Amino acid sequence: MIISKIGKVLINSAGNTFGFKVSAGKKSEHRKNKPWFDHDCKAARSEFRKMKRNKNKSPFHRALVSDAEKRYKNTMNKAHKKYRSDFRKKMDDLKQKDAKEFWRLLNENKSTAQPKIDFDKLVSYFKELNSDLRDDTEEQQIETRCCVMFRYLFKLAQETTFRSRSLDKMKSILDNCGFSYLWSFQNTSPNIKSIIKQRLEDQFTQSWSGKVIPE
Repeated sequence: MIISKIGKVLINSAGNTFGFKVSAGKKSEHRKNKPWFDHDCKAARSEFRKMKRNKNKSPFHRALVSDAEKRYKNTMNKAHKKYRSDFRKKMDDLKQKDAKEFWRLLNENKSTAQPKIDFDKLVSYFKELNSDLRDDTEEQQIETRCCVMFRYLFKLAQETTFRSRSLDKMKSILDNCGFSYLWSFQNTSPNIKSIIKQRLEDQFTQSWSGKVIPE
């Protein structure tokens, strides 16, 4: 009893002298959804997360999780496309009727995020990439650049979000030149360099008719 009273006296004296530390609880960071992330997106995300949290490892359940993920991605793609389409229509209308609101929305939706890649490192990387090509023969340079270009375009062509008439045109030209065939057999064809060079000389320049105007 006496020890408890002495302890309270010491604690109160210390508190009056130095004060008490009040620890503030951590505020939970709530990430704001994108403006196009509507009710359907939330429902699809909830379904996917619910399926993913299930510990069932059977092939049937994995298939269900995969289907839920596909539905979630498709729902987001549709919502994003619809939002962009509606936004473009709204901006076209405001451009004629309310210039002040037009510029306000335009600046509000402007991205201010900066790339995380260091610019000097990026320049250095491409310098090294080009220096590696200088020692190659003309055929090797053609093969390297064309394979990289086709692989990049092929990857973009699979992303429905980035489809455009320009991309389809370039992909069609490369396909007509036989690049899809050449790419498939690049590891087994012994004459890949000469074939690519010949394809370029024979077809590529003739296939490019006019200028592709981006959307």
